[in-house]
Amino acid sequence: MQKEILIIGGGYVGFYTAIKLLNNKNIKKIDILDIDNKKIQKWKDKKNPIDDFYLESFLKKNKSFFEKISYIKKTNFKKYDFFLIALPTNPKLNKKINLSISKNNILYTDKIFSYCEEIISNKRNAKIIIRSTINYNDHKKITNLKLNYWPEFLSQGQNIDKNINGHKIIFTKSNNLKKEDIINLIPLEKFKNIVFLKIEEAIMIKIFHNSFDAFSITISNLLANIAQENNIKFSNLLPILNDLLKIKSRVKNPGLGYGGSCYPKDSRSLFNLIDSKKDFKLINQLDKYNSNQQNNYKKYLNLIKKEDKILILGISFKGQTNDLTETPTKSLINYLLRKKYNFKIWEPNIHKLNLKLVNKNIKISNVSIDIENDLKKADLIFIGSDWNIFDKLIKDKKIQDKKIIDLKSSLPISKKNIHYRIGDTIS
Repeated sequence: MQKEILIIGGGYVGFYTAIKLLNNKNIKKIDILDIDNKKIQKWKDKKNPIDDFYLESFLKKNKSFFEKISYIKKTNFKKYDFFLIALPTNPKLNKKINLSISKNNILYTDKIFSYCEEIISNKRNAKIIIRSTINYNDHKKITNLKLNYWPEFLSQGQNIDKNINGHKIIFTKSNNLKKEDIINLIPLEKFKNIVFLKIEEAIMIKIFHNSFDAFSITISNLLANIAQENNIKFSNLLPILNDLLKIKSRVKNPGLGYGGSCYPKDSRSLFNLIDSKKDFKLINQLDKYNSNQQNNYKKYLNLIKKEDKILILGISFKGQTNDLTETPTKSLINYLLRKKYNFKIWEPNIHKLNLKLVNKNIKISNVSIDIENDLKKADLIFIGSDWNIFDKLIKDKKIQDKKIIDLKSSLPISKKNIHYRIGDTIS
């Protein structure tokens, strides 16, 4: 029997949740409730509502999803069997965190629980599953309202299959969500990948997972900076380190630090859990180190001449995403604007980006509309995010004799250009 499903929040998490659930042959249709008129109209026009390279490709090949998913602005809660909440939860605190408030909630989650209470008032014993990132302290509300939590471990800029099937599914133990309910949602062949945890454990595993990944980036950058200060080429050490550690990419490619919405948000959520002043200082220092890492481009300023034509390839926080949330390249762009350098920026779908989120002074003249020509004319190229296309673009256009400053350490080192990577010596 077809179950009626409503997802509240049609952003990245909500949309991926819909795709995952539609892998279940018993689910034929899903409604997504969203207040964004632009997203709703895009979907009506059979266009991708989420700026994501892999989603764009997926929808071109799987047009049936335009019929299976409906974006709506209003609905009657009474007609649904399952509700999944995938609303964004923005951090209350951005850069400065004080120990005196470390046990307070870091994220705005009031809207989530407001929706939950409204649903319950319309449909008693409603089966509600939260997918949004939440505060550790929210476990009390979840328990009191008899809600369920299914943490997401999506990775922007990753292919569809890995995001949908690439990790374990975690559900909270609950009185009102039975095993048969979960089978109605998740394809039966995937059921072996489900782990049931207490609500406190499920929230903590989400925070720990992203915090560990975020801080491993910070530690990798720290090691790269130490190598560089001692005139050691870190790119020579990286593959050997990873082979010794026996964990692929345990030591990350050094760059300008992490950005996006997940890593900064979850790593700062650790402050919810800290009692020890010593632990607080350690986590706070790691957070500060990541912020300072975004100024690492300054090591290369002596390579720039005032008359140079500069090209920045990639300004999103991560390749394949078109997401400018807390993007590390913001510091570099702010500097170039302030010093009035001649520069252009480019990445796939750049015309879709709201560049004012990076700096309100970015002009149309700063955006490349002819990337082939601008690549050839550039004296210096910054690699700002790790789009897969950049290496191919440089090779196909036979770009050579350029200064390339790879701020993501993502391109293979080219002998045809003067190539610099974070962590390597600067001569």
